Amino acid sequence: MKRRMNKNCITIYPTESPSPVLWMLYKNRRVRVFLEDIIYLESQANYTIFYLKNGKNIINSRTMGLFENVLENESFFRVHRSFIVNLNYIDHVNIIKHTCGTIALSNGKEVILSRRKIKPFLEEFANCEEINPGVTVQITNHQIAA
Repeated sequence: MKRRMNKNCITIYPTESPSPVLWMLYKNRRVRVFLEDIIYLESQANYTIFYLKNGKNIINSRTMGLFENVLENESFFRVHRSFIVNLNYIDHVNIIKHTCGTIALSNGKEVILSRRKIKPFLEEFANCEEINPGVTVQITNHQIAA
């Protein structure tokens, strides 16, 4: 008997490898994505785009909120309404005190850190600092002129 995956089913399963696996539907097929392969997620209306370290993208027709709940106990953080980043792939962080910030990822992408997420992000990032010991966090009082 063939088992079908429910359309709304997004599940993380532990594996024997160090990284858990996220199973979801993509192009009417079940797709397995290791969490360690996800650099960041981006929201585009009611779709979520997964950017993987191999350069590929996976588009899912679920909202960012669903993935935020699924990934909340993993090393992911929602830094902006449109972005969830994997804390393992952060290269450096620039914060303009009390306004906003940017996060540079290992694939060269810079994502926005919203003003209201600065404090929770810094707390979460400090808790997992052993993951990225070489990451620099720069906090300035005013915007740097270009």
